[in-house]
Amino acid sequence: MPITQQAINSARRAEMTSTERPADELVPGLILTQLFRAEADFLSAVTVTLATWGRRPEGEVRLRLSREPHDLKPRLRSWTSVFGSRQRSYYHALKNQHREPLVDLTLAADEIADNMSVTLHLPKPVVRSGDLLNLTIEAVGSRPGAATTAWLSSGAERIGGHVALYCRQFDQLEYGLRASATYIPLMADTPVPTHLMWSPVTQCNLNCVHCISRDTRKTVQRLPETIRDQIRSWATAGHLKELACDYSGDILWADARHGGELDFLIGLDVPFVIDTNGTHLTPEASERLSRSKLDHLSISLDAATDETFRRVRKGAPPLADVIENVRSTVEARGRVGGTHRIAISYVLMRSNIDEFPDFLRLAQSVGVEIV
Repeated sequence: MPITQQAINSARRAEMTSTERPADELVPGLILTQLFRAEADFLSAVTVTLATWGRRPEGEVRLRLSREPHDLKPRLRSWTSVFGSRQRSYYHALKNQHREPLVDLTLAADEIADNMSVTLHLPKPVVRSGDLLNLTIEAVGSRPGAATTAWLSSGAERIGGHVALYCRQFDQLEYGLRASATYIPLMADTPVPTHLMWSPVTQCNLNCVHCISRDTRKTVQRLPETIRDQIRSWATAGHLKELACDYSGDILWADARHGGELDFLIGLDVPFVIDTNGTHLTPEASERLSRSKLDHLSISLDAATDETFRRVRKGAPPLADVIENVRSTVEARGRVGGTHRIAISYVLMRSNIDEFPDFLRLAQSVGVEIV
């Protein structure tokens, strides 16, 4: 069916009234220059959205964020700028400026995906409210038809503090980069972190092939009682909102071997998260956890067959025993009325990826809702 002129006009009107549109392709010689003012102190990051229209891009894309050394005033030097927006003359004021570089990021072609978010992280909190910032995006080695572009917006998705956006030297008027700025104050509302990751012991009963801690377990160390007292005081004062166990040592194994770990954790009376290999997830432990403030329980398995399980998770009992522990903890949660989520996890590796469909079926059969 041929496209009518009426359809073309309708599409053009829709494009003109839309609050979002892409910029021109980022080919060599085309630079997007976004001027915006910091809306608060302590700028931490700026995130922009790139696009490729589903194509494989060529060349690199370079993003630079800098701060203008002083406030710029719009210049009305030529007769053309008199008939245009005063914003347009900012482009001429930018020339020959020795601005302060803040972040410089270059993306290779294979690092760019369609509609991807790219975040520039500021290493130091040097930006203050009202500072005039300059964000440029340009490409190196691209060509028409295989170039990246950036999304623009004239609505709520436009970067906060927008002053002007230039494509080459042309003012894009009300359009700016579809981007966001993140501001993080230097001082928190509480004297200590509200969320802690806690490692009660440096050893584990397993020696899994993919564990990041397998080379640091030469000697066993437990968390000193003085630090436990500090954590207790933070919880009592209401500063501590959540505590999570890390992967260095299994807390349920540590509780079975050394004692007192679950007493300490449950006694804090704050929500907590447990990651475990499930070998010591006994019915008694499941009962206690179901009656506590446990928020999330994750059991690491990484296999659907006993052979793979024993090879990956060295020192483990039969897989069937651990699966029975998982089934038991699901039943305990239902019987007691616990509200925590239960997950089993699977680290995808070349040696176990073929078993993943069977693993999903296994999760469903024991009543686990998260993989």
